Amino acid sequence: MPIVTMQPGVIPEGLTAYQTYQVYNCLDSAITAQLLPIMLSMANENHLRTYARERRVASLCLEMSRKGFPTNEMAVLELVSQLDREASKAKDALHLFCVAVWHPLLNPNSWQQVEAFFYDYLLLPPVWQYDHKTKQRKRGTNRDALEKLRDAYPSARPFVNAILSYREAVKLAGVFKKGLEPRSKRLRCQFSPTGTDTGRLSSQTNPFGRGTNAQNLNDRVRRVVEAPPGFLIAYPDLKTAESYAVGYLSRSPRYIAACSSDLHTTVARLVWSGLKDVNAYFYRDMTYRDMAKRGGHGTNYYGTAKTMAMFLKVETALIAAFQESYFGAFPEIAEWQLEVIAQIQSTGRLVTPLGRERQFWGRPDDSVTHRAAIAHGPQSLVADIMNEGLCQVQEYLMKECDYARIMAHNDAGLIAQVHDAGAFLIPLGGAEEILAAILEHIVFPVDFGSQGVMAIPAEMSIGLNWGKEKNNNPAGLRAWKPGDGILLGA
Repeated sequence: MPIVTMQPGVIPEGLTAYQTYQVYNCLDSAITAQLLPIMLSMANENHLRTYARERRVASLCLEMSRKGFPTNEMAVLELVSQLDREASKAKDALHLFCVAVWHPLLNPNSWQQVEAFFYDYLLLPPVWQYDHKTKQRKRGTNRDALEKLRDAYPSARPFVNAILSYREAVKLAGVFKKGLEPRSKRLRCQFSPTGTDTGRLSSQTNPFGRGTNAQNLNDRVRRVVEAPPGFLIAYPDLKTAESYAVGYLSRSPRYIAACSSDLHTTVARLVWSGLKDVNAYFYRDMTYRDMAKRGGHGTNYYGTAKTMAMFLKVETALIAAFQESYFGAFPEIAEWQLEVIAQIQSTGRLVTPLGRERQFWGRPDDSVTHRAAIAHGPQSLVADIMNEGLCQVQEYLMKECDYARIMAHNDAGLIAQVHDAGAFLIPLGGAEEILAAILEHIVFPVDFGSQGVMAIPAEMSIGLNWGKEKNNNPAGLRAWKPGDGILLGA
Protein backbone atom coordinates (compact mmCIF):
# COMPACT_ATOMS: atom_id res chain seq x y z
CA MET A 1 0.00 0.00 0.00
CA PRO A 2 1.46 3.43 -0.90
CA ILE A 3 2.34 5.92 1.85
CA VAL A 4 -0.63 8.25 2.32
CA THR A 5 -0.53 11.68 3.94
CA MET A 6 -3.53 11.93 6.22
CA GLN A 7 -5.25 14.63 8.18
CA PRO A 8 -6.50 13.63 11.63
CA GLY A 9 -9.83 11.80 11.38
CA VAL A 10 -10.06 12.13 7.58
CA ILE A 11 -10.05 9.10 5.27
CA PRO A 12 -8.25 9.94 1.97
CA GLU A 13 -10.19 9.63 -1.28
CA GLY A 14 -9.27 7.32 -4.11
CA LEU A 15 -8.43 4.26 -1.99
CA THR A 16 -9.61 0.78 -2.81
CA ALA A 17 -11.95 -0.96 -0.36
CA TYR A 18 -9.06 -3.04 0.96
CA GLN A 19 -6.88 0.03 1.44
CA THR A 20 -9.72 1.79 3.26
CA TYR A 21 -9.97 -1.14 5.69
CA GLN A 22 -6.23 -0.91 6.28
CA VAL A 23 -6.49 2.81 7.04
CA TYR A 24 -9.34 2.21 9.46
CA ASN A 25 -7.29 -0.48 11.25
CA CYS A 26 -4.30 1.85 11.47
CA LEU A 27 -6.47 4.63 12.87
CA ASP A 28 -7.93 2.27 15.49
CA SER A 29 -4.46 1.20 16.58
CA ALA A 30 -3.08 4.74 16.59
CA ILE A 31 -6.00 6.18 18.57
CA THR A 32 -5.74 3.35 21.10
CA ALA A 33 -2.04 4.06 21.54
CA GLN A 34 -2.78 7.77 22.00
CA LEU A 35 -5.44 7.07 24.62
CA LEU A 36 -3.30 4.65 26.67
CA PRO A 37 -1.22 7.22 28.60
CA ILE A 38 -4.34 9.31 29.23
CA MET A 39 -6.23 6.31 30.60
CA LEU A 40 -3.26 5.24 32.73
CA SER A 41 -3.03 8.71 34.25
CA MET A 42 -6.66 8.39 35.34
CA ALA A 43 -6.32 4.84 36.72
CA ASN A 44 -5.74 4.03 40.37
CA GLU A 45 -4.31 0.83 41.85
CA ASN A 46 -7.72 -0.90 41.88
CA HIS A 47 -8.30 -0.13 38.20
CA LEU A 48 -4.89 -1.55 37.26
CA ARG A 49 -5.50 -4.73 39.29
CA THR A 50 -8.84 -5.26 37.59
CA TYR A 51 -7.37 -4.52 34.15
CA ALA A 52 -4.56 -7.03 34.70
CA ARG A 53 -7.07 -9.66 35.82
CA GLU A 54 -9.33 -9.12 32.83
CA ARG A 55 -6.39 -9.37 30.46
CA ARG A 56 -5.64 -12.82 31.88
CA VAL A 57 -9.31 -13.79 31.64
CA ALA A 58 -9.45 -12.57 28.02
CA SER A 59 -7.28 -15.54 27.00
CA LEU A 60 -9.82 -17.91 28.58
CA CYS A 61 -12.65 -16.16 26.75
CA LEU A 62 -10.83 -16.46 23.44
CA GLU A 63 -10.18 -20.15 24.06
CA MET A 64 -13.81 -20.90 24.98
CA SER A 65 -15.09 -18.87 22.01
CA ARG A 66 -12.82 -20.76 19.63
CA LYS A 67 -13.50 -24.27 20.92
CA GLY A 68 -17.25 -24.21 21.40
CA PHE A 69 -19.42 -27.09 22.58
CA PRO A 70 -19.32 -30.52 20.90
CA THR A 71 -22.86 -31.72 20.16
CA ASN A 72 -24.69 -34.91 19.27
CA GLU A 73 -26.16 -34.23 15.84
CA MET A 74 -29.09 -36.65 16.25
CA ALA A 75 -29.92 -35.24 19.68
CA VAL A 76 -29.88 -31.72 18.19
CA LEU A 77 -32.30 -32.73 15.41
CA GLU A 78 -34.65 -34.34 17.93
CA LEU A 79 -34.52 -31.27 20.19
CA VAL A 80 -35.23 -28.88 17.31
CA SER A 81 -38.19 -31.03 16.24
CA GLN A 82 -39.59 -30.94 19.80
CA LEU A 83 -39.11 -27.18 20.03
CA ASP A 84 -40.89 -26.63 16.71
CA ARG A 85 -43.86 -28.65 17.94
CA GLU A 86 -43.94 -26.73 21.22
CA ALA A 87 -43.83 -23.39 19.40
CA SER A 88 -46.70 -24.44 17.15
CA LYS A 89 -48.74 -25.66 20.13
CA ALA A 90 -48.14 -22.42 22.08
CA LYS A 91 -49.10 -20.30 19.07
CA ASP A 92 -52.30 -22.30 18.52
CA ALA A 93 -53.21 -21.87 22.19
CA LEU A 94 -52.57 -18.13 22.00
CA HIS A 95 -54.79 -17.82 18.94
CA LEU A 96 -57.53 -19.79 20.70
CA PHE A 97 -57.36 -17.46 23.73
CA CYS A 98 -57.36 -14.35 21.55
CA VAL A 99 -60.34 -15.42 19.44
CA ALA A 100 -62.30 -15.76 22.67
CA VAL A 101 -61.67 -12.20 23.80
CA TRP A 102 -60.14 -10.29 20.89
CA HIS A 103 -61.03 -10.79 17.24
CA PRO A 104 -57.62 -10.23 15.57
CA LEU A 105 -55.03 -12.96 15.88
CA LEU A 106 -52.07 -11.91 18.01
CA ASN A 107 -48.56 -12.25 16.57
CA PRO A 108 -46.31 -13.06 19.58
CA ASN A 109 -43.27 -11.75 17.65
CA SER A 110 -44.82 -8.31 17.16
CA TRP A 111 -44.09 -6.05 20.12
CA GLN A 112 -46.57 -3.51 18.69
CA GLN A 113 -49.43 -6.03 18.75
CA VAL A 114 -48.44 -7.38 22.17
CA GLU A 115 -48.27 -3.83 23.54
CA ALA A 116 -51.66 -2.92 22.10
CA PHE A 117 -53.27 -6.12 23.40
CA PHE A 118 -52.17 -5.85 27.03
CA TYR A 119 -52.25 -2.09 27.53
CA ASP A 120 -54.88 -0.79 25.09
CA TYR A 121 -57.33 -3.71 25.00
CA LEU A 122 -56.95 -5.40 28.40
CA LEU A 123 -56.20 -1.95 29.92
CA LEU A 124 -53.55 -3.30 32.26
CA PRO A 125 -51.38 -0.70 34.05
CA PRO A 126 -48.17 -0.24 32.03
CA VAL A 127 -44.90 -1.85 33.03
CA TRP A 128 -42.35 0.67 31.83
CA GLN A 129 -38.98 -0.14 30.32
CA TYR A 130 -36.22 2.05 28.96
CA ASP A 131 -35.51 1.95 25.22
CA HIS A 132 -31.78 2.52 24.70
CA LYS A 133 -32.27 3.29 21.01
CA THR A 134 -34.86 6.03 21.36
CA LYS A 135 -33.58 7.11 24.82
CA GLN A 136 -37.17 7.06 26.05
CA ARG A 137 -39.27 4.81 28.21
CA LYS A 138 -41.97 2.68 26.64
CA ARG A 139 -44.59 0.18 27.70
CA GLY A 140 -42.76 -3.09 28.22
CA THR A 141 -43.24 -6.22 26.11
CA ASN A 142 -40.06 -8.14 26.93
CA ARG A 143 -39.87 -11.16 29.24
CA ASP A 144 -39.39 -9.16 32.44
CA ALA A 145 -42.35 -6.91 31.70
CA LEU A 146 -44.66 -9.77 30.73
CA GLU A 147 -43.69 -11.78 33.81
CA LYS A 148 -44.60 -8.81 36.00
CA LEU A 149 -47.99 -8.61 34.28
CA ARG A 150 -48.50 -12.35 34.73
CA ASP A 151 -47.68 -12.25 38.44
CA ALA A 152 -49.80 -9.17 39.15
CA TYR A 153 -52.90 -9.83 37.00
CA PRO A 154 -54.41 -13.34 36.70
CA SER A 155 -56.33 -12.31 33.56
CA ALA A 156 -52.99 -11.89 31.73
CA ARG A 157 -51.56 -15.22 32.84
CA PRO A 158 -52.70 -17.55 29.98
CA PHE A 159 -51.69 -15.03 27.31
CA VAL A 160 -48.28 -14.35 28.85
CA ASN A 161 -47.54 -18.05 29.33
CA ALA A 162 -48.39 -18.80 25.70
CA ILE A 163 -46.32 -15.87 24.36
CA LEU A 164 -43.26 -16.69 26.48
CA SER A 165 -43.47 -20.41 25.66
CA TYR A 166 -43.63 -19.60 21.96
CA ARG A 167 -40.76 -17.12 22.07
CA GLU A 168 -38.51 -19.44 24.10
CA ALA A 169 -39.09 -22.42 21.81
CA VAL A 170 -38.52 -20.38 18.64
CA LYS A 171 -35.38 -18.79 20.07
CA LEU A 172 -33.79 -22.08 21.13
CA ALA A 173 -34.71 -23.83 17.90
CA GLY A 174 -33.20 -20.92 15.96
CA VAL A 175 -29.92 -21.26 17.84
CA PHE A 176 -29.49 -24.82 16.65
CA LYS A 177 -30.90 -24.27 13.18
CA LYS A 178 -28.39 -21.61 12.25
CA GLY A 179 -25.98 -21.72 15.16
CA LEU A 180 -23.98 -24.91 14.65
CA GLU A 181 -20.71 -24.98 12.73
CA PRO A 182 -21.36 -26.73 9.39
CA ARG A 183 -18.45 -29.18 9.67
CA SER A 184 -17.70 -29.71 13.34
CA LYS A 185 -21.36 -29.39 14.49
CA ARG A 186 -20.07 -27.41 17.46
CA LEU A 187 -22.06 -24.64 19.09
CA ARG A 188 -19.70 -21.67 19.34
CA CYS A 189 -20.53 -18.58 21.37
CA GLN A 190 -18.53 -15.46 22.06
CA PHE A 191 -17.38 -15.04 25.66
CA SER A 192 -16.29 -11.62 26.87
CA PRO A 193 -14.54 -10.49 30.09
CA THR A 194 -16.32 -7.13 29.91
CA GLY A 195 -19.90 -6.03 29.51
CA THR A 196 -21.21 -6.61 33.03
CA ASP A 197 -21.07 -4.33 36.07
CA THR A 198 -20.11 -7.14 38.44
CA GLY A 199 -17.21 -8.58 36.43
CA ARG A 200 -19.13 -11.70 35.49
CA LEU A 201 -18.30 -13.02 32.05
CA SER A 202 -20.89 -12.46 29.35
CA SER A 203 -21.61 -14.61 26.32
CA GLN A 204 -23.61 -13.98 23.19
CA THR A 205 -23.83 -14.64 19.46
CA ASN A 206 -20.37 -14.69 17.89
CA PRO A 207 -19.27 -12.44 14.96
CA PHE A 208 -20.47 -15.09 12.47
CA GLY A 209 -24.04 -14.90 13.78
CA ARG A 210 -23.86 -18.28 15.50
CA GLY A 211 -24.31 -19.26 19.12
CA THR A 212 -26.26 -17.72 21.99
CA ASN A 213 -25.92 -16.84 25.67
CA ALA A 214 -24.19 -20.04 26.76
CA GLN A 215 -24.56 -19.21 30.45
CA ASN A 216 -28.37 -19.39 30.32
CA LEU A 217 -28.74 -22.77 28.64
CA ASN A 218 -31.15 -24.95 30.61
CA ASP A 219 -30.62 -28.63 31.39
CA ARG A 220 -32.72 -29.74 28.47
CA VAL A 221 -30.49 -27.92 25.99
CA ARG A 222 -27.28 -28.90 27.76
CA ARG A 223 -28.05 -32.57 27.10
CA VAL A 224 -27.17 -32.19 23.42
CA VAL A 225 -23.66 -31.01 24.41
CA GLU A 226 -21.95 -34.39 24.30
CA ALA A 227 -18.34 -35.45 24.73
CA PRO A 228 -16.77 -37.13 21.68
CA PRO A 229 -15.49 -40.73 22.01
CA GLY A 230 -12.57 -40.98 24.42
CA PHE A 231 -13.53 -37.87 26.40
CA LEU A 232 -15.82 -36.84 29.24
CA ILE A 233 -17.30 -33.57 30.47
CA ALA A 234 -16.11 -32.33 33.86
CA TYR A 235 -18.15 -29.70 35.67
CA PRO A 236 -16.54 -28.19 38.78
CA ASP A 237 -18.56 -25.64 40.71
CA LEU A 238 -17.95 -23.59 43.85
CA LYS A 239 -20.15 -24.80 46.70
CA THR A 240 -22.64 -22.15 47.93
CA ALA A 241 -20.17 -19.56 46.65
CA GLU A 242 -22.24 -16.40 47.05
CA SER A 243 -23.36 -17.49 50.52
CA TYR A 244 -19.73 -17.86 51.59
CA ALA A 245 -19.08 -14.35 50.23
CA VAL A 246 -22.05 -12.96 52.18
CA GLY A 247 -20.74 -14.60 55.35
CA TYR A 248 -17.25 -13.13 55.05
CA LEU A 249 -18.38 -9.70 53.82
CA SER A 250 -20.84 -9.43 56.71
CA ARG A 251 -18.31 -10.83 59.21
CA SER A 252 -20.82 -13.41 60.48
CA PRO A 253 -19.02 -16.39 62.09
CA ARG A 254 -22.25 -18.34 62.52
CA TYR A 255 -23.23 -17.93 58.86
CA ILE A 256 -19.72 -18.89 57.69
CA ALA A 257 -19.93 -22.02 59.84
CA ALA A 258 -23.33 -22.81 58.33
CA CYS A 259 -21.84 -22.57 54.82
CA SER A 260 -19.31 -25.24 55.75
CA SER A 261 -22.13 -27.72 56.45
CA ASP A 262 -25.49 -28.20 54.76
CA LEU A 263 -26.23 -24.46 54.65
CA HIS A 264 -29.99 -24.54 54.13
CA THR A 265 -30.60 -27.29 56.70
CA THR A 266 -28.48 -25.43 59.25
CA VAL A 267 -30.25 -22.13 58.54
CA ALA A 268 -33.66 -23.78 58.90
CA ARG A 269 -32.76 -25.16 62.32
CA LEU A 270 -31.30 -21.85 63.48
CA VAL A 271 -34.33 -19.85 62.30
CA TRP A 272 -36.89 -22.33 63.65
CA SER A 273 -35.42 -23.53 66.92
CA GLY A 274 -36.54 -27.01 67.89
CA LEU A 275 -37.32 -27.98 64.28
CA LYS A 276 -36.83 -31.74 63.88
CA ASP A 277 -37.66 -32.42 60.24
CA VAL A 278 -36.40 -29.74 57.81
CA ASN A 279 -38.22 -31.54 54.98
CA ALA A 280 -41.59 -31.10 56.66
CA TYR A 281 -43.93 -28.76 54.81
CA PHE A 282 -43.70 -25.12 55.82
CA TYR A 283 -46.35 -23.74 53.48
CA ARG A 284 -48.26 -25.69 50.83
CA ASP A 285 -45.63 -27.63 48.83
CA MET A 286 -42.65 -25.67 50.24
CA THR A 287 -40.57 -27.37 52.95
CA TYR A 288 -38.73 -25.60 55.77
CA ARG A 289 -35.47 -26.26 53.94
CA ASP A 290 -36.88 -24.80 50.71
CA MET A 291 -37.93 -21.70 52.62
CA ALA A 292 -34.50 -21.37 54.21
CA LYS A 293 -32.84 -21.64 50.79
CA ARG A 294 -35.07 -19.30 48.81
CA GLY A 295 -35.94 -16.95 51.61
CA GLY A 296 -32.36 -16.74 52.83
CA HIS A 297 -31.00 -15.86 49.40
CA GLY A 298 -33.56 -13.12 48.85
CA THR A 299 -33.10 -11.74 52.35
CA ASN A 300 -29.30 -11.63 51.91
CA TYR A 301 -29.86 -9.36 48.93
CA TYR A 302 -32.23 -6.97 50.71
CA GLY A 303 -35.47 -8.39 49.35
CA THR A 304 -38.55 -6.97 51.04
CA ALA A 305 -41.18 -9.23 52.57
CA LYS A 306 -43.79 -8.00 50.08
CA THR A 307 -41.65 -8.56 46.99
CA MET A 308 -40.37 -11.95 48.11
CA ALA A 309 -43.88 -13.08 49.01
CA MET A 310 -45.05 -12.21 45.51
CA PHE A 311 -42.31 -14.26 43.83
CA LEU A 312 -42.47 -17.19 46.27
CA LYS A 313 -46.28 -17.23 46.14
CA VAL A 314 -46.67 -17.12 49.92
CA GLU A 315 -48.27 -14.68 52.34
CA THR A 316 -46.32 -11.53 53.18
CA ALA A 317 -46.69 -12.17 56.91
CA LEU A 318 -44.86 -15.50 56.56
CA ILE A 319 -41.88 -13.84 54.88
CA ALA A 320 -41.85 -11.02 57.44
CA ALA A 321 -41.77 -13.58 60.27
CA PHE A 322 -39.01 -15.53 58.51
CA GLN A 323 -36.86 -12.42 58.04
CA GLU A 324 -37.27 -11.43 61.68
CA SER A 325 -36.02 -14.85 62.78
CA TYR A 326 -33.32 -14.89 60.08
CA PHE A 327 -31.80 -11.59 61.18
CA GLY A 328 -32.13 -12.76 64.76
CA ALA A 329 -29.89 -15.71 63.90
CA PHE A 330 -27.53 -13.68 61.70
CA PRO A 331 -27.65 -10.03 62.86
CA GLU A 332 -24.35 -9.26 61.13
CA ILE A 333 -26.01 -9.62 57.71
CA ALA A 334 -28.48 -6.82 58.48
CA GLU A 335 -25.62 -4.66 59.79
CA TRP A 336 -23.58 -5.29 56.64
CA GLN A 337 -26.53 -4.27 54.45
CA LEU A 338 -26.81 -0.98 56.34
CA GLU A 339 -23.05 -0.43 55.98
CA VAL A 340 -23.27 -0.89 52.20
CA ILE A 341 -26.20 1.55 51.97
CA ALA A 342 -24.28 4.11 54.05
CA GLN A 343 -21.28 3.71 51.74
CA ILE A 344 -23.43 4.28 48.67
CA GLN A 345 -25.04 7.34 50.20
CA SER A 346 -21.69 8.86 51.15
CA THR A 347 -19.46 8.02 48.16
CA GLY A 348 -21.56 6.05 45.66
CA ARG A 349 -18.60 3.67 45.28
CA LEU A 350 -17.81 0.12 46.38
CA VAL A 351 -14.52 -1.80 46.26
CA THR A 352 -14.43 -5.59 46.67
CA PRO A 353 -11.65 -7.37 48.61
CA LEU A 354 -10.07 -8.21 45.24
CA GLY A 355 -9.97 -4.56 44.24
CA ARG A 356 -12.81 -4.40 41.73
CA GLU A 357 -14.19 -0.89 41.98
CA ARG A 358 -17.67 0.15 40.90
CA GLN A 359 -19.37 3.52 40.88
CA PHE A 360 -23.15 3.42 41.34
CA TRP A 361 -24.92 6.10 39.34
CA GLY A 362 -28.45 5.45 40.60
CA ARG A 363 -30.12 7.63 43.18
CA PRO A 364 -28.35 6.99 46.51
CA ASP A 365 -31.64 7.01 48.41
CA ASP A 366 -33.38 4.56 46.05
CA SER A 367 -33.98 0.99 47.25
CA VAL A 368 -33.20 -0.27 43.72
CA THR A 369 -29.69 1.19 44.03
CA HIS A 370 -29.35 -0.29 47.51
CA ARG A 371 -30.26 -3.80 46.35
CA ALA A 372 -27.88 -3.58 43.39
CA ALA A 373 -25.04 -2.47 45.68
CA ILE A 374 -25.69 -5.19 48.27
CA ALA A 375 -25.79 -7.90 45.58
CA HIS A 376 -22.68 -6.51 43.87
CA GLY A 377 -20.21 -7.50 46.58
CA PRO A 378 -20.89 -11.27 46.68
CA GLN A 379 -21.59 -11.60 42.94
CA SER A 380 -18.52 -9.65 41.86
CA LEU A 381 -16.25 -11.39 44.36
CA VAL A 382 -17.39 -14.87 43.25
CA ALA A 383 -16.97 -13.92 39.57
CA ASP A 384 -13.35 -12.87 40.09
CA ILE A 385 -12.62 -15.88 42.30
CA MET A 386 -13.99 -18.24 39.65
CA ASN A 387 -12.02 -16.59 36.87
CA GLU A 388 -8.79 -16.65 38.88
CA GLY A 389 -9.39 -20.31 39.69
CA LEU A 390 -9.91 -21.18 36.04
CA CYS A 391 -6.71 -19.34 35.14
CA GLN A 392 -4.87 -21.42 37.74
CA VAL A 393 -6.35 -24.63 36.32
CA GLN A 394 -5.39 -23.75 32.76
CA GLU A 395 -1.87 -22.82 33.81
CA TYR A 396 -1.49 -26.18 35.55
CA LEU A 397 -2.90 -28.18 32.65
CA MET A 398 -0.66 -26.48 30.13
CA LYS A 399 2.39 -27.52 32.15
CA GLU A 400 1.33 -31.15 31.75
CA CYS A 401 2.64 -31.55 28.21
CA ASP A 402 0.86 -34.84 27.44
CA TYR A 403 -2.50 -33.49 28.53
CA ALA A 404 -1.86 -30.19 26.78
CA ARG A 405 -1.06 -31.96 23.50
CA ILE A 406 -4.16 -34.17 23.68
CA MET A 407 -6.42 -31.27 24.60
CA ALA A 408 -5.06 -28.93 21.94
CA HIS A 409 -5.44 -31.54 19.22
CA ASN A 410 -9.03 -32.36 20.10
CA ASP A 411 -10.26 -28.86 21.05
CA ALA A 412 -10.57 -30.09 24.61
CA GLY A 413 -9.90 -28.27 27.87
CA LEU A 414 -12.06 -25.41 29.14
CA ILE A 415 -15.22 -24.97 27.05
CA ALA A 416 -17.45 -22.81 29.28
CA GLN A 417 -17.62 -20.65 32.39
CA VAL A 418 -21.01 -20.35 34.07
CA HIS A 419 -20.60 -17.74 36.82
CA ASP A 420 -19.55 -20.03 39.70
CA ALA A 421 -18.78 -23.13 37.64
CA GLY A 422 -16.75 -24.26 34.65
CA ALA A 423 -17.13 -26.97 32.01
CA PHE A 424 -14.14 -28.95 30.74
CA LEU A 425 -13.72 -31.54 28.02
CA ILE A 426 -10.98 -33.91 29.15
CA PRO A 427 -9.59 -37.26 27.90
CA LEU A 428 -10.63 -40.47 29.66
CA GLY A 429 -7.00 -41.52 29.81
CA GLY A 430 -5.61 -40.03 33.01
CA ALA A 431 -8.98 -38.48 33.83
CA GLU A 432 -8.80 -39.15 37.59
CA GLU A 433 -5.53 -37.24 37.89
CA ILE A 434 -6.84 -34.32 35.83
CA LEU A 435 -10.11 -34.14 37.79
CA ALA A 436 -8.28 -34.10 41.11
CA ALA A 437 -5.95 -31.37 39.81
CA ILE A 438 -8.92 -29.25 38.67
CA LEU A 439 -10.53 -29.52 42.12
CA GLU A 440 -7.27 -28.49 43.76
CA HIS A 441 -6.31 -25.59 41.52
CA ILE A 442 -9.74 -24.05 41.00
CA VAL A 443 -9.84 -22.94 44.65
CA PHE A 444 -8.63 -19.33 44.88
CA PRO A 445 -8.20 -18.14 48.50
CA VAL A 446 -9.03 -14.56 49.51
CA ASP A 447 -7.46 -13.06 52.62
CA PHE A 448 -10.01 -11.32 54.87
CA GLY A 449 -7.48 -10.24 57.47
CA SER A 450 -8.61 -10.93 61.03
CA GLN A 451 -11.46 -13.12 59.75
CA GLY A 452 -9.02 -15.49 58.13
CA VAL A 453 -8.83 -16.77 54.57
CA MET A 454 -11.95 -17.54 52.54
CA ALA A 455 -11.33 -20.63 50.41
CA ILE A 456 -14.64 -21.64 48.82
CA PRO A 457 -14.58 -25.44 48.31
CA ALA A 458 -15.28 -26.90 44.89
CA GLU A 459 -17.42 -29.89 43.94
CA MET A 460 -17.06 -31.97 40.79
CA SER A 461 -19.56 -33.66 38.49
CA ILE A 462 -18.70 -35.75 35.45
CA GLY A 463 -20.68 -37.23 32.58
CA LEU A 464 -20.78 -37.95 28.87
CA ASN A 465 -23.10 -35.01 28.28
CA TRP A 466 -23.66 -31.67 29.99
CA GLY A 467 -27.17 -32.42 31.29
CA LYS A 468 -27.90 -33.73 34.78
CA GLU A 469 -28.04 -37.48 35.37
CA LYS A 470 -31.67 -38.60 35.42
CA ASN A 471 -33.61 -41.75 34.56
CA ASN A 472 -34.03 -40.49 31.00
CA ASN A 473 -30.44 -39.22 30.85
CA PRO A 474 -28.18 -41.85 32.47
CA ALA A 475 -25.08 -40.39 30.77
CA GLY A 476 -25.58 -36.98 32.40
CA LEU A 477 -23.49 -35.33 35.10
CA ARG A 478 -23.14 -37.15 38.41
CA ALA A 479 -21.19 -36.18 41.53
CA TRP A 480 -17.55 -37.26 41.64
CA LYS A 481 -14.79 -37.09 44.23
CA PRO A 482 -11.22 -38.41 44.24
CA GLY A 483 -11.16 -42.16 44.67
CA ASP A 484 -14.55 -42.76 43.01
CA GLY A 485 -13.09 -44.00 39.74
CA ILE A 486 -14.61 -43.14 36.37
CA LEU A 487 -18.06 -44.70 36.18
CA LEU A 488 -20.26 -43.17 33.50
CA GLY A 489 -23.77 -43.96 32.27
CA ALA A 490 -24.56 -45.47 28.91
